[in-house]
Amino acid sequence: MWPRRIQAILNRIWAHGSGLDSAKQVDDTVDELVSEAESFYFDLFKSQTSAEQSILKAVGREGTAKSISAGDFIRRHSLPAAATVRSAAAKLKERDLLYKTDAGYVVYDRFFGLWLKRL
Repeated sequence: MWPRRIQAILNRIWAHGSGLDSAKQVDDTVDELVSEAESFYFDLFKSQTSAEQSILKAVGREGTAKSISAGDFIRRHSLPAAATVRSAAAKLKERDLLYKTDAGYVVYDRFFGLWLKRL
């Protein structure tokens, strides 16, 4: 996923013709790409159950969530019961929307994760 995202960022910067000269330019380009995909991300988000939407928003806001079924995480994000969170997370993982790394859970599509952070 990341090599495609990096290529999209660099292609967009190259298309602007100014060359890569700052981290802000990369950030602005990422924001532009995320904004362009907004309708896709909105439809993808709305196609999930309420519990799945809540989990995606919570993980998107945190960037990396160490334990999504922990009481403090559930309270902080007003999530449903831990069993519901585990079940919904398993479905999100099956659909490659959520991914578990050594550091914790992340939204698989990092641009989607950035979009979720905006909600």
